Amino acid sequence: MKKIQTERIDWTRVVLSIWKERRLILIVMLSSLALGVFVAFSLGEEYTSRSVFIPQVSQSSKNSGISGLASIAGVNLGSSPNFSEIPPGLYPKIASSTGFKRELLDTKLTYLSEKGEINVTYADFYENHYELPLLNKIKKYTVGLPLLVWKKIRGKDEKVQSTGDLDSAKEEYIGRLSTSEIGHFERLDGQLNIEPNEKMGYVQLSFSMPYPLMAAEMTLAAENILQREIIKYRIRNAEEQLKFIEARFVEKKQEFEKTQTRLADFRDRNQNLSTSFARSEQERLESEYNLAFNNYLDMAKQLENSKFQVSQDAPVFSVIDPVVVPHKRSAPNKPLVIILWLIVGGIVATAIISIRFFVKDIRELISKEANGC
Repeated sequence: MKKIQTERIDWTRVVLSIWKERRLILIVMLSSLALGVFVAFSLGEEYTSRSVFIPQVSQSSKNSGISGLASIAGVNLGSSPNFSEIPPGLYPKIASSTGFKRELLDTKLTYLSEKGEINVTYADFYENHYELPLLNKIKKYTVGLPLLVWKKIRGKDEKVQSTGDLDSAKEEYIGRLSTSEIGHFERLDGQLNIEPNEKMGYVQLSFSMPYPLMAAEMTLAAENILQREIIKYRIRNAEEQLKFIEARFVEKKQEFEKTQTRLADFRDRNQNLSTSFARSEQERLESEYNLAFNNYLDMAKQLENSKFQVSQDAPVFSVIDPVVVPHKRSAPNKPLVIILWLIVGGIVATAIISIRFFVKDIRELISKEANGC
């Protein structure tokens, strides 16, 4: 009973201590509320546009699935994996490549300036037109000031180091990123999001921008670039084969035309064949003509087949949720920001009171021990 009574007394002291510090709690909570409102309205607004599409499943992929089922039943269909396919899980890797991001930097956007509606590129918008939100400015020139100075110094060092140009042979394989490109690329990593759902077979692509129309324009550009890169990779082998066959077709066509010309000239000069030698020469030329014609005809058929193969290998993307201009902002969630700051204020106030209560108990304990001694 004594222990229970002591615990009740302790809890009573805690409640009384909190009640005595109600002014402190009120001040901390009001300060947190003010900070929360300031942060919520100082953050830059973002609008997110989305697109969902389904990549075409190639026939080889379907056959590989059937082959897998057949192998369970003990039947081997002898199908081999198609290495020209890009699984949707690798789409984010394509979007993170340097070439992909550089194309995004050149995307044309519609910007409503003081002079009216103008067309700017993504890079031009952020370099010359975009104004940082208030909180981002404060962060940039306070917490981020050392990093800003370091980037300036590093930029000067890079300019000095880049005075020596690369050899023309190396420039073909080695690329350079400027300081501005690095900043744009880092921003793109946070704005562009690709979520492939391999189980359901669709891909969701989203892009966030400070303005709704820009978000839709960047989403559409990213979707087109991604699909173009996938198509380019998918038909690469077929296109290389097509180029080879086109070159052989031109050669066989020239050989055929030369043989045809020789045969026509011979017939014009020998209209009345009277000797065995002339007849033999005509037969030889006709044999060469027939062979050249058959080769030319065969290459023409192969050329048409190769063209058909290129069009057949090109994947088709079915868009099930097209790009639209968002009408609601995606960030920040102002009520949530304010609530979180209130929670932080409550935690801080509770921590202060607990520390005061703990320190007070320690002091009382020390004074009792000192008096007892």
